[in-house]
Amino acid sequence: MKQFYLICMLLLVSLATFGRDVTVHVTDQRGAAVSGLPVQFDNESFDTDFNGDFVIKGLGSSGTYSFRYYKDYNYETVRFSWDGTSSAVNVSLDGYYVTFQLVGLSDEEVAQVKGCDLKVSTKGSSGATYKTMGDDGILSFWWDAPAISWEFNTTVFGDCSGEVNLEEEKGIVPVAPKNGKYKVSLGNIRGYGGVAVEHATIDGIAAEKFTAVYRTPGYYTMEFMAPGYFPYSVAYQVVNKDVTVDIDLSQSRALRFLFTDRDGSAMENLSVNLRSADNPRLDVDLATDASGFCEIYVMPGDYGYDPDYEKPFYPSERKSIQVSDEDVVEDVNLVGTTLLTVRLKNTKEIGTSNAKRILSRSSRLDYNGGGWGAWDPFPRSGTEDGDDIVYGVLIEKEYTNASMSLLFSNTTKDILGVQEDNIVLDGKDVNFEYDFGTYLTAKLTAPDGYLFRGEAEIDGVEVSLDKEAVHDVLMPSGEHHWVVGLQTADGQQALPFGKEQSFNLEEDEAPIVYAFNEDDYYGIKFFVKDENGRPANGFPVTLRQADYDYEASSQTDADGCCTLFLLEPGDCYYEVGGNWAHGDSVYLPITENVSVDEGMLQETVSFEGYKRLSLRIKGSDEWDMSQPTVYISGGVNYSFPMALDESASTVEYAGCMVMPQGDYSGCWLRVPDLDGHVASVDFSVELKENDVAETMDFSAYRAVDFTVNQEELLGRGWVSVFKEGQEIEDEDGVNGDRLLPPGKYTACYVGRQYCFSDTLYFEIADKAVKVDFQFNPEEFRAVTFEMVNQPEQVKFIEIRVDSMMTLRNQESVMFRKGKHYYEFGLVSVGENYHRLWPLEGTFEVDDEGKVVEVDLSQYRVFRFWLVMPDNSVAESGILPMYLSKEGKTLTLNYYYYLNTYALPLGTYDLEVEVNEEERYYGTLIIGTDCPDEITVQLSDKPNAIVDVSTHDLELSATMQNGRICVISTRSEEVEVRVYDLDGCVLWQGNVMPGSVTDTGLYGQGIYLISMKQEGCVRTQKLIVR
Repeated sequence: MKQFYLICMLLLVSLATFGRDVTVHVTDQRGAAVSGLPVQFDNESFDTDFNGDFVIKGLGSSGTYSFRYYKDYNYETVRFSWDGTSSAVNVSLDGYYVTFQLVGLSDEEVAQVKGCDLKVSTKGSSGATYKTMGDDGILSFWWDAPAISWEFNTTVFGDCSGEVNLEEEKGIVPVAPKNGKYKVSLGNIRGYGGVAVEHATIDGIAAEKFTAVYRTPGYYTMEFMAPGYFPYSVAYQVVNKDVTVDIDLSQSRALRFLFTDRDGSAMENLSVNLRSADNPRLDVDLATDASGFCEIYVMPGDYGYDPDYEKPFYPSERKSIQVSDEDVVEDVNLVGTTLLTVRLKNTKEIGTSNAKRILSRSSRLDYNGGGWGAWDPFPRSGTEDGDDIVYGVLIEKEYTNASMSLLFSNTTKDILGVQEDNIVLDGKDVNFEYDFGTYLTAKLTAPDGYLFRGEAEIDGVEVSLDKEAVHDVLMPSGEHHWVVGLQTADGQQALPFGKEQSFNLEEDEAPIVYAFNEDDYYGIKFFVKDENGRPANGFPVTLRQADYDYEASSQTDADGCCTLFLLEPGDCYYEVGGNWAHGDSVYLPITENVSVDEGMLQETVSFEGYKRLSLRIKGSDEWDMSQPTVYISGGVNYSFPMALDESASTVEYAGCMVMPQGDYSGCWLRVPDLDGHVASVDFSVELKENDVAETMDFSAYRAVDFTVNQEELLGRGWVSVFKEGQEIEDEDGVNGDRLLPPGKYTACYVGRQYCFSDTLYFEIADKAVKVDFQFNPEEFRAVTFEMVNQPEQVKFIEIRVDSMMTLRNQESVMFRKGKHYYEFGLVSVGENYHRLWPLEGTFEVDDEGKVVEVDLSQYRVFRFWLVMPDNSVAESGILPMYLSKEGKTLTLNYYYYLNTYALPLGTYDLEVEVNEEERYYGTLIIGTDCPDEITVQLSDKPNAIVDVSTHDLELSATMQNGRICVISTRSEEVEVRVYDLDGCVLWQGNVMPGSVTDTGLYGQGIYLISMKQEGCVRTQKLIVR
């Protein structure tokens, strides 16, 4: 027994001497294990393991200990207690320790996102923090908030994002960049002439290292760069499957620049920026060699280049260049250019703080040469030289002479501008100097009773004279010539320029008075009478001269008089009255075209006999009415607004228009509310001997909002509303929303983004109504039509699907899974736009979507000319043409100037309608080697449309009351199709000769009847009256 106690005592002494191994289990504030955490204890460093543990070897006696752990780029200290006997202790740290891990990626793919940042933020916060993903695809860090939003965006995998509630999720947060994405691989790269391209990069990745990127369905671009090549952006689409993108630059062309200075020397080390005009974000900087030469390969297109000459007054503007199907050499040779400089002397005394900007934006240079002209703004940025400022511009050598107009701004005094004409441009320097130190002040003064109107010309230079009687202008001494515009001191009458007058400026501050003489002007003196025959006071009068783009306006005085002046004698147009309130009324304007040959014309304008149309519009307490507008038609087409009647107990607007007596039909009233709903009502009014007052009550109207899946339309589609079969126009309602009176309605919706239509019925009583069209987008997939072997002259083709949705080739639209029918509609070719030869088919949409390929290899594009029977070329008007082949007929219009067409190979019988009584016929043959232009000689004798001529048969049809009868000398069954003039099939069926068949086509009109009997095909036009 003594021996046992001795052993225990020795064991306790050993433990006291050598200590115990203690496992420290570290968790965050939610109890989740903190793994991979760097810690330091007693100068030893540890990393917690997967379970959040680290082990302290030989811990001594019980007590309080501490360790440091790494958090937010710093070490923090935490204390813990040990009882001296336990093998483990738990330590909880403040905050949330979050671990993100890449999933679904191979080791090679993880390496591709090495160094990419994870963007993290507190949900709802505008700020964000960026954390770098670890090389092993694992990222751990501390977070203070209980929820975290994250985004991971990489070049290879695009972006992915998510939100995590840290109180609920204690495990590793998975980041799956490839989920829902498809592989986009790099195909072949072909350079100039089809050769290989070295040192290329794709989206910033070396081409030889580019394996693939991953993208969700949508439209993307792949950016190509390589030495010697202009950057190239390849557009591609991902549609529910992997994609391979080829980069084909085999059609690129060499663009070469050669720069030569004014003295004939090569411009070495010149920097040239080249930018795409079609995609301005693509550009490259080039540098010339010792011979002034540089080159680059570019794809055909439009570009702009900007050489940085780094020489005073050399041009800095960007120039355009077009590259098509050949290499291009841009030879920029400055030999023979003219350097024009302007020195403004002694500018310090008259310049403001922005003295270097003394030249106004309106200063300009006009050039002439080679039978044509051009102009440029004069450069406004000058170079200071003591008290002077020097400006300059390098003028291209194709111009032989120029004129210069300089206007000044940012000066302490108004300065007369400079006009220099007939400047010779011969390659020699041209220098001008203007010394402001020698200028004098002219006190320009208006005649008694007048003010300057703001416009004047002195020595051919435009001068702005404010509406004042005296205006100071600084100008050179000597003789000057001027014309000014005046207005009466009360502002009621405005005068155009009078005759030119001259003055001589010899002294500073000298008064210069412009003399007024009414005989110098042309115009009209108006006398206006109101509806009662009394002088009309305050009526607006406007006078216009279209030839001079001139307009003058004023108002009549208490005597009904008003005088307006013209720029020059000749034809003019005046308007009296108009959209101007006279008391509580608006007068329908009186307009007239007159001619003023000399002096002042006397013109009397009378509103005698006019009557008042008074309207009152009542709204509702259920909605806030905005200002209504009344449109008056019946030969006048005028509108007038309504004013709010604040005295009314309910929301009411009232207005009055004074109009001539007569019948006004087709007038309408537009009533909106403040939320964008609109009501529209048509009305007619008869004005005879008495005034007319009408009240229109909209108090029972209620708002109707249309939505799709509980969301606003906003371009998703359009809605048509019907009541008792009559469509109700929306009149610009927001999203098709309307104000409608009580009743039962039908709403028809047709989608744009999704090919979906629906019809709903709704009723309006005493409350606003919301009509929601619903469909499941998950049932739809993307469908794209691709034209195979499409002629390059064809711009686009319109395809009609299910008789509902119209889309163009290469346009992607969502269709419901299942079977669909399509037919081709219009084709844009050259400058023309016509119906395509009848072409139809079906396609089926599955989970993967659908690309519908249509082969157009049989189509040819050509210009078409018609030669009339008298051998003249059809040149005027629009001629309907009917083309028939193999039982099909297409109606086209022939335009002399828009005569490019796209049609399939074959032989067509052609009928051209000049008028109802005059028709001509011909044959159009489109062969495999179709020429660029085809001419058809027309005849007045009809063609027999026969594909296999075996018998001289008669094959015709009659139709009455919708019943068709085919006449033939043979007894075989006849295949019949009935078309309208647009080429649409209205009816088809098989008919026995001599029998009568009901087609259901009871309307009057023109029909095309295509009949096909064995050995014979014929197309006939029928006019059903």
